[in-house]
Amino acid sequence: MYTMDKINNDRKTLIDLALKAGRKRQSGQTGYVHHYHEGSDKEQHTIPVFDNFCFVLALFKSRLSENVVEGKELLKKLLKFQVESHFPVYLHEYPECRSLYLGSCIHYVLQLISLEFSGILGVDLKEALDRSMCALAKGEIAPSRIPKTPAEWGEALAFSKISFEEALDFWNPELHAYIGPSQFFERGEPAVTLFDLYMGQLFGSFSRRALEDHPIHLRAALLSPPSSGCFNTTLSMSTFCYAGTSIFWGDNEKLHSLYCHPKKADLEKIADDYLFKLSETIPDEGEDRHEIAFYATLDTSTTFFVNGKRATTFQMGDVVELVSDQVTIRFDFTLLEGEGKFFGHILRANRPAHRVTPGENPYTAYDWQLSLRTLFRTSACKLCVRVFLICNGRGECRAVDRNAHSVHSIIDVEDGSCDC
Repeated sequence: MYTMDKINNDRKTLIDLALKAGRKRQSGQTGYVHHYHEGSDKEQHTIPVFDNFCFVLALFKSRLSENVVEGKELLKKLLKFQVESHFPVYLHEYPECRSLYLGSCIHYVLQLISLEFSGILGVDLKEALDRSMCALAKGEIAPSRIPKTPAEWGEALAFSKISFEEALDFWNPELHAYIGPSQFFERGEPAVTLFDLYMGQLFGSFSRRALEDHPIHLRAALLSPPSSGCFNTTLSMSTFCYAGTSIFWGDNEKLHSLYCHPKKADLEKIADDYLFKLSETIPDEGEDRHEIAFYATLDTSTTFFVNGKRATTFQMGDVVELVSDQVTIRFDFTLLEGEGKFFGHILRANRPAHRVTPGENPYTAYDWQLSLRTLFRTSACKLCVRVFLICNGRGECRAVDRNAHSVHSIIDVEDGSCDC
């Protein structure tokens, strides 16, 4: 049963995350939150205006007297940097305001503050807030568009531009993950967004990575998932989910994924078969000769085997398997059209969507890369990689195809059964 106490506790979780993220990045000298969204430097000296307004909202929502007093002082200082219907992205850029729509985002935060906390602001600050909102209301508003990434879904939900029902198809509550295209990865797992936090509260369960410190927590106070119609799910030990050319499996503690990167090849996926029509232009010797690649989460529980033995290379016809605690994935490589010779490599790398986080060693690898390198071939070549998922007898043995909205069994290919 999803009780009111549970709803309030989850809301408190979001406020606590916002406060902790703000305190961690707050300067004792300036009192502002310091963070730089465009870089990965360990030292973060810039002061993002929007995130500081969100921090003010979190201070107010905590309803602690000392936090409210601090929030009022910070709000008073921030309002002084307004330029007509705009604010600078970072405080040091004042009076330049390079973001056309930032003013409308800040207007939304100020509306939330005004609606819930106007009675405690005092006359002078309330008047300053009203003047600011009046000027911001004359600015540009970002046009509505259909979200295409988890970050965009999270922002749309945070700013109440869509209803949560529209987003349910893109969330797997058992994996605690966005299941769809166009997402970045950080430290081997999908990057945390407001979408993770919103859905975590909606379903009453957060993943481990969603609760670990992240700059997106600065904006968690924006989220107000509905108190009615919330979902309470009975979570299985694990599940497996297809999303386009990716496969996800794991649980709320660790999310694993396999991603197919066709590079310059034309890719068609039919059931378990990945069909690659290679470019007619044969690439020069070098990295481009790795014409197709798969990326899998690098973890102590995942290991590659070739013909039953650990190896770092393979050839066409070899049995290549990725073995983890929950599932074994078998790859069968076949040349369907044309002629050529190919050589396979298994190495540590990062998938193209990997994003370096502040303070992280940029050379750290978080993925396995399984790639096929061309030694020589004809201009017209078509390859098939058949990907089998073999249940290892742990957890719930099923895979969800998000595109087809159907459930498929993961069959033990040895005897055609599934006994987990």
